Amino acid sequence: MKKLIYLILFQLFVVGVFAQGSFNYQSVVRNAAGNPQPNIDVYLRFTVLEGNPNGTSLYVETQTIRTDAFGWLSATVGTGTVVSGNFSSISWSGGAKYLRVECAESANGAYSAIGTSQINNSIFVGPQGPQGIQGPAGPQGIQGSTGSLGPQGATDQFIQHIKLHKAQLELV
Repeated sequence: MKKLIYLILFQLFVVGVFAQGSFNYQSVVRNAAGNPQPNIDVYLRFTVLEGNPNGTSLYVETQTIRTDAFGWLSATVGTGTVVSGNFSSISWSGGAKYLRVECAESANGAYSAIGTSQINNSIFVGPQGPQGIQGPAGPQGIQGSTGSLGPQGATDQFIQHIKLHKAQLELV
């Protein structure tokens, strides 16, 4: 297993955001030959950094994820074992944030850096407090163009009188 080199490709990054303050990280794990590594445990460490790729660490967590039959893994950053920081107290609107991803070959192994990417922090801005009063209506828009006329309907087939006698309905 020591010869196994984890090459984690950033396939889908920040796929979704959950109300509890987390986001998805997905990747494919490959060996040195580039082959996917199915059904193995991957030991990951996620670090959210402030300002730049080498910035101040705001939050660090670890996770152990098992790859699927295709070497694919999916982790939810913000739900792992906290090493330091508080994910819910990160001010996502306060400047650039980066995610550093590291992996280890075993649960107690040394972590090696895989990569660091900027997080698009605009998607993390959640509810901004209670709803205020509704503002005034905006200006009326311009009227659209008149659509084309539909086909002419039948004019000689209409009901002039309806008569119901016991269980028989008569349309005249």
